[in-house]
Parts: sequence; C-alpha cells; structure tokens
Amino acid sequence: MALPQRNDDFRDEEARLRAIDRRDAEIEARREGGFGWIWLWWLFFIVIIFGCFAGWGWGGYGGWWGWGAPRAGIVQPMNGATVTNPILNATDRQAFVGKTLSVTNTQVLHKVNDTTFWIGPRDEQSLLVTLSGNNNTLANAGIGEGDHINVTGTVDKAPAAQEAQNQWKLDGDSAKRMEQQGVYLSANQVEKINNNNNQ
Repeated sequence: MALPQRNDDFRDEEARLRAIDRRDAEIEARREGGFGWIWLWWLFFIVIIFGCFAGWGWGGYGGWWGWGAPRAGIVQPMNGATVTNPILNATDRQAFVGKTLSVTNTQVLHKVNDTTFWIGPRDEQSLLVTLSGNNNTLANAGIGEGDHINVTGTVDKAPAAQEAQNQWKLDGDSAKRMEQQGVYLSANQVEKINNNNNQ
C-alpha cells in the first residue's frame, strides 16, 4: 500500500517546474530579441558597404549619385576633337595630388610666361601648368596660345594665392582660381600636336 504523498513536496515540485518554465521563456525571449538585433546589425552593415562602394562612392569608386572620387570624362575642345583627360573634368582635383599623369590633346588657353600657362578645353575646366627642367619652355617647343599640346607631369598641391602670384607672376584672379582648384601640374614634358591631327 502506497503512502500518501506529502502536500509540501507537491508544492515544491510545482514551484520548481514553474521556475524552469519561466527561465525557458526568458531564454527564448532573449534569443528572439537577440536574433532581431543581429538582423538590424546585418542590415546596417549592408547599407554601409553599399554606400561605400556603390551609391555614394566613399570607397573611391565614384558612386551612382555623382559624389566621390574623380572620374574620367569626355571633354570637348573648341575644335571638336574628343579628349579623355580625367583631371580636367574632376570636381575634386585633390585626389590627383602626387600622381604623374599625361593630359593629351588639350589647348593652351592663356600664357602667363614662357614656363607657366593654363590648359584645358575652356576656362571653367582649366589647369595651371608650370614647366620644369632646363630649356623646357613654350618658346623652345614652338607653342603659343591656342595650340594643342600633350603635357606630362606630376600633380602638386597649389600654394596660397599670394605665394602663387609672387612665384609665377599670376594675376589676382588666376591665383585665386588655382588656389580654389587646389592643384597645378608640374610638367617635365610638353609637345605640340600638329594641326592636321586635330581636325
């Protein structure tokens, strides 16, 4: 014959089972809440990666919405020839500082002196060039305003406007334009393009 169970043991066992159920419910709630946060973190991470490399161009790829690093573009010189010169189309020319590049089939817009001049398809896209090296002058190359040239050099950070005026004898407007652009081309090679190549 079985002995009747004590009422206290039954209550203790019931309380223990309720505590286990509560703990299991809390663990499940934490898992569900944590899983939701993980999805939010993944979504945040995907948006950042998308923004860096695609939409906003923070990773240096230019982006779909026009912000970011300079991109190569097509420039139309006055005579109608098509030229690809990325620095002339760039809105942020600072990205080119320290790089060696060639600007091809571009026009000499304004001559400051025999070693300093502006190139580009038009004033809005112009770039200041300074020739370096012995006997590297426009006169020696037979180049004047309006001529089309190829020029190769290193992009350097522009000095302050006052310093540029003193160093290269620029007028005030030219010095301010160069300071706003933030760069100039220190060229070691310049060559005139024959007129029949431009037509």
